[in-house]
Formats: sequence, C-alpha cells, structure tokens
Amino acid sequence: MSGQADIWDLERPVTWLSGIADWRARLFRRFSWWAAVFGDGSLQPLHHGCLSSANLGRSPAADASVRFRSTKPFVFLYAAVLAGATSSPRCGGGCSIGLAGVIATRVFSWAHGRWAMQLLFGGAIVAMLLVSSTPAVAQTPAFKQQWTYCLNWGGAYSQDLAVGGCTAIIQSGQETQTDLAIALINRGNVYAAQGDNARAIADYDKAIRLNPKDADAFYNRGNAHSAQGDNARAIADYDQAIGLNPQDVDAFYNRGIAHGAQGDNARAIADYDQAIRLNPQNADAFYNRGNAYSAQGNYARAIADYDQVILLNPQDAEAFNTRCWTRALWGRQLDLALADCNSSLRIRSNDPHTLDTRGLVYLRSGAFHAALADYDAALRRDAKLISSLYGRGIARLRLAQIGEAQADIAAARAKDPNVAIMFSQFGVKP
Repeated sequence: MSGQADIWDLERPVTWLSGIADWRARLFRRFSWWAAVFGDGSLQPLHHGCLSSANLGRSPAADASVRFRSTKPFVFLYAAVLAGATSSPRCGGGCSIGLAGVIATRVFSWAHGRWAMQLLFGGAIVAMLLVSSTPAVAQTPAFKQQWTYCLNWGGAYSQDLAVGGCTAIIQSGQETQTDLAIALINRGNVYAAQGDNARAIADYDKAIRLNPKDADAFYNRGNAHSAQGDNARAIADYDQAIGLNPQDVDAFYNRGIAHGAQGDNARAIADYDQAIRLNPQNADAFYNRGNAYSAQGNYARAIADYDQVILLNPQDAEAFNTRCWTRALWGRQLDLALADCNSSLRIRSNDPHTLDTRGLVYLRSGAFHAALADYDAALRRDAKLISSLYGRGIARLRLAQIGEAQADIAAARAKDPNVAIMFSQFGVKP
C-alpha cells in the first residue's frame, strides 16, 4: 500500500467491540455443556461437566459436540487504517495493515492485506481478519460511502446500513469480481450475526463462485453450516479453507469441533493436534482435545490436556471443574479431583455445576454427608440439574434417609428415564 491511500473521516469513532456483543453470546457460549439423551435428538441439562458417549453408554454418533467451546467467529472483512503498515502474519508477501487501524479512530484508509487479531470474550478466542484486497473505491467514488457502511458495521454503523451498503455495491455492476466477493462476504457476515444462516450461506455461495480462492469465504460458510447443525457440509468447507490456507488454525479448530459433533473423536483429535502445532498457546484446542480423549475413555491423556489449559490460564474455573469431573469419572486421584473442584469454586464461587461435580467426587469417596450438602447447594442454585437431584437421592440412600432418597430418585427418573444408566457409567448405583 502506498502512502497516498485515500483517506476520509468517519462521523464517529469505531467502537465496534460493543457492536458484536449482541451475537457474542451465540458464538462464545463456553458453558454450553449438555448431554443428548441416548441419540433421540432431545437435549436435557444433565450436567455441566464432561459427559461423553463413553460415560453415557450411548453410541459416539449420538454424542453431539454441544459441550465444546463454541466455534470461532465469522471472519469480518473490516476496513483497515493507516499508511506505514506492517506485514501480515496471516497472508503472503505484499500483505500489510496498519496496527493503529484497530484502535478507535476517525481517520480511515484502505489497507491491502489481512491481519489476524485476537480478543478474549469469556475465554473464547476471537479471530477477525481484515480485508484481503483493496475495494475499488478510487475507481467508483460514488460507492465510497456504501463501502464504508459495508465494511465498518458493528459499532460505527448499524447492521441495516451495512446490508444496504453491501447490497448497493453488489447490485451496481461496477465493481471487480474480487470486490463483489468482499461485499457478499460482509453481507453474509451481517446475516450470520443476525442468525439468518440460510441467507449468509447464499451470499458465501455467490462469493465463492466469484472468487474460489478466498479461504475466508469457505471458512465462514463452514461456520454457518455448523450453526445449522450441518456438520458434513461444515467439514467440507473447512477442508477447502485449509487447502487454500494450511496455516489457518481456526479452520483446524472448527473442523475438530465438527468431527466431534459427528462422533469422530479420532479425527477431532488430529485437528486439535494441528491447531496446537500452529498455536501452542491455544488453550481452547487443548481443552477440546481433552474432551475428545475423555469421550474415548482415555482419561489420563484428557487430564494431561486440562493440565496444559490450566498452565496457560490458571484462572480457568471451567478447566478445573472439568479436570475434577474427569478424575471423578475415572475413579482415581479423587483427592486431586477434590482439590480441582475446590480451586474452581475459589475462582467461581457457588457455581452449581461445580458443586454437582464435587458431589460426585464425594459420592465416589464415600463422603455421603458432604455429597448431600453439595447436591443441596447445587439444586438451590439450579433446580433443573437432574444429576444433582439423582445424586442427592443416592447420597440420602447411603445415609438411610429412605423416603427422601426414593422421592429424589423418582423425580430425577421422571425428568430423564436414563439417569440411572448414566450414573451407573459413573460407577454409582442405588
């Protein structure tokens, strides 16, 4: 990019972080741990911990990936700033972007290239990429404002303005195929942020026809297919994205999630291996690989991966809880499991799911009064925890509180007829 790049003032600073808050919850729900009930497609809130096909006694194909940390977000083709750019770590020679363009500022110019940046939302890593080629603003000055809307939505401009700007560009017939693809991808991103994945996919389809070498279009379409639960198509798109960009850590990561959703933990692990190779600081990849090992019943390797997560983020309460849960399932290292649950509760006090996990540790340790206290506390905070209700019944049974025990067990079975089978897989029977 030359120092003569076209520059204009925006009407207000680009506070785009707040603009993605509305869809952040959908893409960044780390704590979405659910168990599919024996392949019937229904979902029940059984436990916050690491439930796997091996633990639940059902086929791997029924083991939905909903307990994995969420798919990385859609790549936003965002207007970048500033002459004096730096080389991009995400694309080949000639790619550059000014770092100051990421800061809220009033002076914007087009930059040629793609730069990956990472933000943290509730622990999930956000990877956003900037425009991969310069839209032809200089050639079509009438569309400068439309490009501004199309590329800078999320804070500076609304989603409606973005859709209108992108649509005007798409319908103009005055842009290059590459630039039309950029406009289509951006409009698709807005639709995806609005939860309209069908329209997003339609735009990504058109963008890919115009520019079949754009890895990000395949990546984003894969995310949209994943959001629809179409993991086969998601995997096919991530395959294409990786073929075009073998260094795309997020594509490997997301493909791992999709493979896990299909019950193919071996392929999921292979993808997480690649994500970790490309970014050894990727705590989420270690975490999900640990989940995949746990689903295979390989608790020792799962715990080793959770160890890495905690080394990378010593304040990760969920990782402590999951390591506690895995040790409880394994039935070994129960003293270390108790220490893990206690560490999690120090970080995230009175969390009902961690109290539920610790209740299982106490059950398996024979500390029935302590188990009863934890299950009571968990149910006070979340009355829908079926595992806590059933676990409390077991604890009461062990304490000879027969009437109350039978009531809890019957209530839990009424909510989930298979809960007893689940607990038998945990090594706990009435």
